[in-house]
Amino acid sequence: MNVPYPVVEQRTLTPVAPRRLFGPKRTRTLDEIPVGSANHRLVYRISGEYVLDNAALPLDSPDVIAASHVSLVDVAQNVEVVVELEIPSKDAGMFTLRVTFVCSVNDAAAVVREGSPDLRSSLRGYLKGHHRLFELGLDFSLAEINSARLKLNAQVKAFTTIYPPVFVGVGANLASVELLTPEEISALHKSLREQENQHTLQNDETKYKHFDEVRSQRHTLNMDSTQRDFERYQYEKERETLESGPESALIFAFSRGDISAKDFADEMVRRDQEQLEANRAESREKREWDREDSREKREWEQEKTRNQWEVEREDQRESRRLHAHRMDIEREDERRLEEWAREDKNRQLEANLTIIKELAQRGALDTANLRLEEVVNKLLRNEEGGPTAGELPPKPEQPTDDDRVDDVEVREEDAD
Repeated sequence: MNVPYPVVEQRTLTPVAPRRLFGPKRTRTLDEIPVGSANHRLVYRISGEYVLDNAALPLDSPDVIAASHVSLVDVAQNVEVVVELEIPSKDAGMFTLRVTFVCSVNDAAAVVREGSPDLRSSLRGYLKGHHRLFELGLDFSLAEINSARLKLNAQVKAFTTIYPPVFVGVGANLASVELLTPEEISALHKSLREQENQHTLQNDETKYKHFDEVRSQRHTLNMDSTQRDFERYQYEKERETLESGPESALIFAFSRGDISAKDFADEMVRRDQEQLEANRAESREKREWDREDSREKREWEQEKTRNQWEVEREDQRESRRLHAHRMDIEREDERRLEEWAREDKNRQLEANLTIIKELAQRGALDTANLRLEEVVNKLLRNEEGGPTAGELPPKPEQPTDDDRVDDVEVREEDAD
């Protein structure tokens, strides 16, 4: 049940009897005044005037006693007020338009004075004043409810924006617009959804059965493949066991029960005996090989020593031969040097004689007092062991003036 808004309750107050002499004080009782919540306020009508009680007037107040009516007003902020309208559709059905407003009382005394106890009916009349809402519904059938929602929503928002609702003492603003789904459309869609769900369930069941069959077939194939792989693995292991040696084949035959324990033990003892004899023969053969290796090693060491001595003797002979050859070369070099020195001395002697001959031909010996004997002795000394090759003879002494005068006198005497 919807509670009236903004005037929750209204009461008519009976006049209070005048006070008698020595009688009780005039006052109202609690039963006469409505009781509200924290968001409710009382409004009294006193001789045509409206007085707001903000929880400050006691029951024995003159205003309360003189009041003829009292109203309980809801002054809460942003209270939702829902208005529903029926809009005819194209297929003779009815759309239900639900419009929600957010309302706040800003003057409780003015609301009571205007006499509008229920704002919901005022808002319904406000919306009915827009005839275009009822005309828009005729363009759509009930099945086209989604298209009708868009049109009606836009129309209500445009109308409240251009012509906002105005009420004395109360402010109202549009909060939302809803177009409710009709029951038959809801039932139809519910049936369709149930059928679709049933169809989906059947499809899923069919797919699951098919998947289960495929999975079962794959499992069977995998089991067969696994069995074949296992058999192939067993065959390979048996083949490897048989190829690894007679002992492994014997153990494999005993594990499969092809031979008895006694036969297995006898065969193992026989094989151990054969292995022991083989080990002994191998030890003897190894000792023989060791002795042969030792003998060959000694011979090889002796041969190595002899070869080493031969190499050393050959090295010594070669060293002596090289030393003698080197001494011959040195003696040959000394001989050649001596010959070259004698040749150099002879060439120097010949050069000196040539120079003396040249001086004699030019008559230099006539004017110069040369000591020929000293020059000849010096040349002889050079031949016997004089200066080194290439050294020139000393320069002859130049004659003095006295020698030159004596020489001239001698020549003049010779002339006479």
